[in-house]
Amino acid sequence: LSAHDTAWDLGAQELGTWSLLWRGQTGEALARAKAAEDLRNKLGGFPFVGNDLPLLLSVLYLAEGNLDAAAKAVNKLIQCPEKAGRSRMMLHVHAAGRALVFLGRYEEALVMQQRLEALSDDKFPLTNYLSNHLKGLLALVDGDKVVATDILQKASELEVQLPMAHVGGSARLLLARLFLEQGNPDGAFTAAYPVLNEWINASTPGYVLFDGPVILPVLKLAAKRNAAIVKQMLNLF
Repeated sequence: LSAHDTAWDLGAQELGTWSLLWRGQTGEALARAKAAEDLRNKLGGFPFVGNDLPLLLSVLYLAEGNLDAAAKAVNKLIQCPEKAGRSRMMLHVHAAGRALVFLGRYEEALVMQQRLEALSDDKFPLTNYLSNHLKGLLALVDGDKVVATDILQKASELEVQLPMAHVGGSARLLLARLFLEQGNPDGAFTAAYPVLNEWINASTPGYVLFDGPVILPVLKLAAKRNAAIVKQMLNLF
């Protein structure tokens, strides 16, 4: 319904990118996000429209393997002035930290995690989840299995209580990856299967992209035990 090249049009393109990403239609999602970013630049930016585009582009470029473009999107995400509420700000800081991990920029990711921890508040369970998810991811890639286990178990409990927590990634899938590293494939499958099965049933396989290639071993394990639920997800990488 929106007129072409207006802020309403930009908002529609941004929202449409989210749904395409969740559905696993990454090619279409990237094309729409690029078009929306071009429109945002053309219009000069809006305080409440288009702020999620650097987040979306970072996820999509990482899925595509375009690390240079992903890095540019992350840099823009870090620099974006936050005009939205607390939860939105936390989502953006978390997304920047998560992408920095996948880009191998661990020191910068740690700074994002510290920002998240400073912003965490028990009144906002989602902010605590995002903080613990990123902290657990950092501990996992750093090889600190004791700390990773403790944090990811707490985050997994929060994830079950918060239906939209996995917009920031799934702590249960990270925990499954940790179980694999500990030589416990049964525990890994038990942790991962409910999440993957839920996303397949909801036709939202694209959620796996938020945790990136770190969970590929978990997907491959699930494929061996129940190939039907993960074939589409594996094709996204």
